[in-house]
Amino acid sequence: MTTAITRLRAAARTRDQHRQSVFAHFKVEQPISWLQVLLGAFLIADGVALPGTPMNLPLPEIIMIGLIALSLVGQSRYRQAPFAYLVPLAVVAVGSMVIASEMPDVDWTRRVTRIVLLILFVTCLAWGRLGARSVVMGMAGGLAVNAGLFYLGIAPDTYGGVLTGFTGDKNVAGLMHAIIPLLVVPFLKRQWMVPTVLLLGFGLLSLTGSRTSLTAFGLAVLWMVLTPRRGPVIRGAVLGLYFWVFTWLEDNFARSLIFEDRDGTDHLRARIDEAARVKTDEALPWGLGASESTVLLQGEQQFFYHDSYRALATEGGWILVIAIVAIYVMIAFRPFSRLPRTPAIIACESATVAILFCALKLGEVFITIVGALALGTTLVVRSMEKRRLEQIQGLMSLGTNEQRLDRVP
Repeated sequence: MTTAITRLRAAARTRDQHRQSVFAHFKVEQPISWLQVLLGAFLIADGVALPGTPMNLPLPEIIMIGLIALSLVGQSRYRQAPFAYLVPLAVVAVGSMVIASEMPDVDWTRRVTRIVLLILFVTCLAWGRLGARSVVMGMAGGLAVNAGLFYLGIAPDTYGGVLTGFTGDKNVAGLMHAIIPLLVVPFLKRQWMVPTVLLLGFGLLSLTGSRTSLTAFGLAVLWMVLTPRRGPVIRGAVLGLYFWVFTWLEDNFARSLIFEDRDGTDHLRARIDEAARVKTDEALPWGLGASESTVLLQGEQQFFYHDSYRALATEGGWILVIAIVAIYVMIAFRPFSRLPRTPAIIACESATVAILFCALKLGEVFITIVGALALGTTLVVRSMEKRRLEQIQGLMSLGTNEQRLDRVP
């Protein structure tokens, strides 16, 4: 028993030392910009619109435009080889939506503008012109402040007492609280901070009452635990198993414990899902155009879809679904990459896992600031880890050469 405890302590110290060395490298690669932290905090305010702006833009989109403009004074830090195939996919995605929108009574300009802004946002993060570390920490701080203001009665209560605040919606709040803590993990200095951040994130997430986000977050954390030493085939099998687990939990526990009072909302959601299914079937294979992922119920009242995959299919057909999902999967998982799957990379993968499963039951997941931040952060973390490992290999090679020189008579 004593030997086992000693080994566990030694392993914990090793993990902590590894995380500190990674943090030291990330600190140099991604120095904190307090202006970007401050602006990042306002990206959570999805429920705040600024009247008088073009197309009545929400505050986060104004902030995103500001961050993109701010990036123009910076310098690119990283070369992103994946952009060679991701840019064509993004062009195909936008093009499919625009082509489908060329019909009467389709107001597509705002939707396409948002997608273009998100693509620029991902690009600025991926090239290092914006600090992913700063923006992630800013959004995490914004969520913490929002929760405090909500329970002090200062931030708005838009959904019957569950944590929303300036996020404006229960599902938006759930998505943000599920993804942001996972994106914080790569930038933590010590190992003990990881479970602390995840527990705090889970606590705030549970206050949003979003069952889908809670399930997706749990699966993402399990991904961090189960897959570090698994190959691509096993990881693919785990994702497949996850879909079965997600469906089983939804069918058997959706109204258990604290969720037993959801019969009314679940009945409405079922009607929305059925109407969305019918509309999606009519829209395929090419889609109906941007901003068409809504249905009319209850005397012409408009509701958004509760399924991001169907929303993509309705707006841009199979082309848009394949393009968007491929972008997320290829950036996050990269099964043929030779780069080792470090803890920081696995944490970014887990954020994408959460996004893929949130998208099954939430209406707007892929084309969001949170989704774009996950993509940009993943690209940055992979670039930083590649540089760090190259530096380590260079030092090891230098040490080997010095040893050889010492042996020369």
